[in-house]
Formats: sequence, C-alpha cells, structure tokens
Amino acid sequence: MTPAELRNLAGNLAQTEGATSVITTHISQVLLTPNYVYKIPKAIQLPYLDFRSLEQRRNYCHQEIKLNRRFTEGVYLDVVPISKLDEQIVMGKGAGTLIDYAIKMKRLPEERLMSNMLENGEVQGEHMVAIADQLVGFHRSAGKVVEPPDLQGMQEDFADLRSAHTVVAELIGPAAARTLEEWVIGGQQLLVKHEKRIQERHQQQFYIEVHGDLHAANIFLLDRPVLFDCIAFNDPFRQADQLNELAFFCMDLDHFGRSDLGDIFLQHYLQQLPCIATEEDQILFLYYKLYRANIRLKVNALKWQQTTDTEEQKTRSEAVVSYYALMQRYCEALGIP
Repeated sequence: MTPAELRNLAGNLAQTEGATSVITTHISQVLLTPNYVYKIPKAIQLPYLDFRSLEQRRNYCHQEIKLNRRFTEGVYLDVVPISKLDEQIVMGKGAGTLIDYAIKMKRLPEERLMSNMLENGEVQGEHMVAIADQLVGFHRSAGKVVEPPDLQGMQEDFADLRSAHTVVAELIGPAAARTLEEWVIGGQQLLVKHEKRIQERHQQQFYIEVHGDLHAANIFLLDRPVLFDCIAFNDPFRQADQLNELAFFCMDLDHFGRSDLGDIFLQHYLQQLPCIATEEDQILFLYYKLYRANIRLKVNALKWQQTTDTEEQKTRSEAVVSYYALMQRYCEALGIP
C-alpha cells in the first residue's frame, strides 16, 4: 500500500470511526482509531519474511491472529479486506478491487501499556506475579521444539552486533566500537564452552514455542495481563529455550532500571515451573540477557541511521548508549572482556 493510499484509507476511516492516526513499523503500517487498531503488513521481503504477494499477507494476518489468541481473548478480532473503489481506499470487501488485508484489533488504553506504566512508576510486584502466572500457564501447554539448537546460527546472530560498529563509534566513541568485536568473540566462546548443556536442555524439553517478543511495550496491565504482538512472521524466531524468553523480559526490566521487578517475576515463575537447575543454566540465562540487549542495541542503531526526525534520533541514540551500558554490565558478569 502506497503512502497516498494509506492517507486515503485513514481519511475514510476518520469519517466512519473517528480521528485516525498512523504509525509505521519496519514490517507494518498501523491505523489507530478511537476503538480499533488496524495492522497492515507491508508488501516487503526481508531475510526473515516475505510479504510481497497478497496471498502471503493474508496468510500472515490469519497466522498472527491465531498465535496471539493463545494469550488473550477479545483483542484480536478479525482479518479485514481492504478495497479500492473509484480511487477511494476503504476497509471491507465492498464492490471494489481487493488490494490488501488488515488485522483488526480492539484498542486498549495506552495508559495501561506496561512500558508507559514503568515510565510513570506505576508497576508493582503484584503485576509481576500476574504476568508470571499467565506465562507459566502458557509455557506448560506450549508445543515442544523438535529441531535441536543450531549453535552456529546462534553465533552468527550474536556476531551481527558488528553491524552497529559505525553507529556506536559515532555515538559513544571508537574505543566502545572496538569493544563490540571483543564481545562477539567472547559470546562465541561462551556458546562453545556450554554447547553440551545447551543440547541437554533441548533434550530435557526446555525448548518450546514461546511468545518470542516479550517485553514491556507488548503487555497491557489490565485486570488480567494482556500479552500481544508475539513473533508470527518467522517460526524459528518463536522456537527457543524458555530461559531465552524469561531473559528477554528480565533484560527489559533491567533496561528500565527495575531489576527488582524482574527478580519478583523470575522467582514466582521458577517456583511454579523450574527451569534453572545448574550453575550453567544461570550462566545461560545471563547470556540470553546479553543476547537480547545485543538485539535491542542493533535495532535502535539501525533506526537511528534511518530516521531524519530530530526527536526520534535523540531517543534512538539514548537507547543505543543505554543498551551498550547494559551489555557491558552483562559481559563483566560473564567474564567477557
């Protein structure tokens, strides 16, 4: 969908549903109305997804609804066709030409988004207990991953940190950029050292179908936590050691300066569903925190390069600095130079 078509659709939605705003992510265009959210996959191809055909985008929309309904009810509503009729772009099949599809979701109150509540100091230990309870229930019933862990693939994913070299050099300094290479080497060596335990954990069925993108900006804290926007576009991204899932969420809380909340969450989860049995498991948990901070640093570095908006550049640069510091903290704890 072109920018002009998106504006046309937003204008028509505003007439029928009320004021409509547009948000663009790296794989979707999102329309926000007072009561609903419409998420439209972009017609793009990336190394980990292919949405170029109308059929591929339709299938993805249905897959996203199916996967996210595992966590919540009444939020992911339907797949809605988008049509073009007499130069007008409208939601619904109508009499026009079908040009795209959207995922229709119920809009939830922004003030209850966990990331916003963390910024306002409103998240409490009871929220962590509720999230842990919900995640335990999901993980207990999750499908087991048959394919064994791909150590080389894990090393290559971590080594992609090198792609942030130029941005880190500019925002933090040349010495910091050189340190990235030391972290890549140290991370690879750590995986090799603990490969046997990684494979054992797979054999012990700790590798399951997880949410895959569990962080505070993907959780609404209502009477019952609403976990949303799981990884739906790439199955391997959603197949991991459950420690990896827990580490992502705890890393995010570390980033917000609320490690105390992460401790409450982890303790309550492990009381019900133990998955840390050895000292090596503790090391792997910390490694997964490092890996997830690595990803967040890279994502923000890329977005800093791509944006021309001064305010967003400032936000992204601060995030790069913050995630670099978090990686440094984890590397020191792991004994990586």
